[in-house]
Amino acid sequence: MQAEQLLGALANNLQRKGYSPIAGPPPIAFAMFKPAAGLGVPKLVGVVANTDEPSVTFARAEPWLKKTMGRSGAGLLLLLQLNPPQSYVAKTLQQGHGALGYGQLVCGVYDLSANAYYLPKGAYDTYHMGWDQELFG
Repeated sequence: MQAEQLLGALANNLQRKGYSPIAGPPPIAFAMFKPAAGLGVPKLVGVVANTDEPSVTFARAEPWLKKTMGRSGAGLLLLLQLNPPQSYVAKTLQQGHGALGYGQLVCGVYDLSANAYYLPKGAYDTYHMGWDQELFG
């Protein structure tokens, strides 16, 4: 899958779920935000396509993501890669922090060559936020 195709599919999926596009600073190439509604929390998705180490990319994007999603929001930084090595995926999934409803910000990888995504599990389990369904469902 090409990056443009993926971004188009993400935009369509997220817009159907109440997200609006917003401009993010470099290195963020694509971002969408969903304000809090009812008992929900504000959600922010940022996408980056670069070859920097995950920790470097996360550190550059984190201040804007945290400011935009707010203290009670949830955010996901998705790094687009072609054939990322498992070590890159593992390093990426270690980025992030926070608890559900308390500024949870996590990082995942989308492998464009395999059309597969990797989202963190464990202490900051993204499935509680429904990121997989939010992005791809």
